[in-house]
Amino acid sequence: MSTFYGLEIARKGMSVSQKAIDVTGHNIANANTTGYTRQRLAISAIEPGAGTYRFGLSAAGNVGAGAKIITVEQVRSGFLDRQFRRENTQLNYWNERADGLAYVESLFDELSETGITAAITDFTDSIQEVSKDPVNKEYRTNMLQNALKMTETFNHYFQQLNSKQSELNVQVEVKTNQINDLAQSIADLNVQIARYELSGQKANDLHDKRNVYLDELSGIVDISYTTNSDNQLQISIGGQMLVDHAGVNKLQAVSTPISPLPNPPTGLPTDMFEVQWADGAAAGTAVDMAGGSLKSLLDLRDGNTSDNMGIPWVVDQLNHFARNLASEFNAVHQQGWTMPIGSASETGVSFFDIPGGDYANITAANFAVDNMIKEDVYKIAASGAEIEANMYEQGNNENAKDMIAMFDRNDIGNGIGSFNSFMKSLIGFMAVEISHTNKMQESQEVMQSSVDTQRMSLSGVSLDEEMTNMIKYQHSYSAAARAVTAIDEMLDVLINKTGLVGR
Repeated sequence: MSTFYGLEIARKGMSVSQKAIDVTGHNIANANTTGYTRQRLAISAIEPGAGTYRFGLSAAGNVGAGAKIITVEQVRSGFLDRQFRRENTQLNYWNERADGLAYVESLFDELSETGITAAITDFTDSIQEVSKDPVNKEYRTNMLQNALKMTETFNHYFQQLNSKQSELNVQVEVKTNQINDLAQSIADLNVQIARYELSGQKANDLHDKRNVYLDELSGIVDISYTTNSDNQLQISIGGQMLVDHAGVNKLQAVSTPISPLPNPPTGLPTDMFEVQWADGAAAGTAVDMAGGSLKSLLDLRDGNTSDNMGIPWVVDQLNHFARNLASEFNAVHQQGWTMPIGSASETGVSFFDIPGGDYANITAANFAVDNMIKEDVYKIAASGAEIEANMYEQGNNENAKDMIAMFDRNDIGNGIGSFNSFMKSLIGFMAVEISHTNKMQESQEVMQSSVDTQRMSLSGVSLDEEMTNMIKYQHSYSAAARAVTAIDEMLDVLINKTGLVGR
C-alpha cells in the first residue's frame, strides 16, 4: 500500500463533502420552488484494491479507498405520487361540478322575489282578484302582467341555462387543448431526460418538471402511466395511449352535427363538442373518461337523467312544466267565456300560445301568453257562462275560480301531480344533489390534502433539516482537510527529517 494512500482517501472525503454541501445548497435555494423534490447524495464506501500478498497479515490489514458518489437521488415515493394523482382526479371532478351546480343554485334562488315559485304565486293571486270583480279592467291587466312575468321568468331561466351550457361547451374545447399541450410537454421532457441520463447522471430537475405536468394532467382527466422495458414513460386514457415516450396521440374537440347529449331537450343547441382521439389506432372515436375536470364538464353539459343531473335535465324539467301548465290552463280557460267588449262573448280561447298548434312544441324558451290576450284583456275567459253584449250582463266568475282550483289539484298527469308542488320538488331535488356534491368535494379535499401532506413530508425541503446537514457536511469537509494536514506532516517527517538525528 502506497504511503500516499491516505492522501487520496482524504481527498475523496473532501470531494464527497463538497458535493454534499452543493446538494444541500441546491435544496435550500429551491425550498419554495413549486414541484421541487428534495435531493440527497447517495454515497458508497470504496472497497480495498485487490492484490497478491506474501503474508496473510498484510492482506488482513487492507483499508478501503475512502468514499465515492453513486448519484444525486430524489427523495420521492412513486406510490404516494400515484395515490395523489388518483385523489386529484376525483377532487377536480367534484370541484368543477360544485362550481357548475353553484350557478344553477344561484339561478333558482326561490328566496328571491324573481323566482318561478314567486311568479306562479303572483299569477294565481291576480286570478283571485279577477274572480272578485271579473269586469274590472285593472284586475284583468294585472293578471296579464303577472302571466307575462311568469312566462318571461321561464324564458330567462332557459336563456341563462342555455348560456351556461354554451360556456361549458367552450371549456370542453379549452380542456382538450390543455391535455394536448401537457402531453406534448411531457413527451419533450421524456426526450430531454433520456438524452441527459445517457451519461449516467440523473436529470432530477427535469423529472420534477415532468411530475408537475403529470399532477396537472391528472386534474383534467383520469390517467394511468407506467414505464416500458426501456424505462420510457407511457401515459394512457381509458386504455388508449396518450404519450408513448416521445410520441403523442392527441385529442380533438369535434363539433358534432348530432349532439352527444342523450335525448337533448327541445330548444337546446344540438351542435356540441365531442372529445375524440385525433391520432393513433382509436382516431375518430370518443375518448373514454372516468374522472377529472373534463369529465365533470361533460356531465354538466350533457347530463339528462336524475342520476346524472346536468343542464339538459334541468331544462327538460322546465320544458315539461311549461308544456303541461299551458295545456292544463288552456283546457280550463277554453271552457270559459270572454267579456263582450267591442265584440261578442267567445269561448274556446287559449290563454297561452301554442306554437304550430301542438303543445309538444312548447319549451321554457318559447312559453308565452297568446297574442289575443295580450292585445285585449277582455279576452280573459273568467265567466262560466256566455255573456250578452249589454250593459247589464256581466257574466260570472265561475271559470276564474276553476283556473285557481287548477293550481291546487294534485291529480294532474304526466308526472306533474300538482303545479304548486312540482316546482318545489324540483328545487328540493336540486338542493339535495348540490348538497351531495358539496359534501363529496369537501371529503375529497380532505383525502387529497392528506396524501399531499404525506408526499410533502417525504419529498419537501425542510430548512431546519438542510441547515443541520450543512453543518454536518461542513464538519466532514473540515475533518477530511485535517486528515490531509496530518498526513502531510507525517510525510514531511518521513521525507525531510528521517536520518537527520545528531545533526
